Amino acid sequence: MKSKKVIYEDYIYVILKEEYIPGFLAFRELPPTLELFRKLKANKPHLWPQVVLVDGNGILHKFQCGYACHLGVLLDIPTIGCAKTFF
Repeated sequence: MKSKKVIYEDYIYVILKEEYIPGFLAFRELPPTLELFRKLKANKPHLWPQVVLVDGNGILHKFQCGYACHLGVLLDIPTIGCAKTFF
């Protein structure tokens, strides 16, 4: 933490086939996110996070289960949604 050095970085190239529909972000963006977490667990399991912050709503979603909630349940990790707007 003191060095603020990046300890892990990864990416995948994705062509999104689903259109963006407000309220259903998780169904579009979860598959690539889960793939990145799968790669992390396979390549650097000692870096598995204790908590995850994501750009999306969680329980403040209009259906009380947004992208952050979906991801947290599937990964079994506490996940916090830090959305740009209140949905």
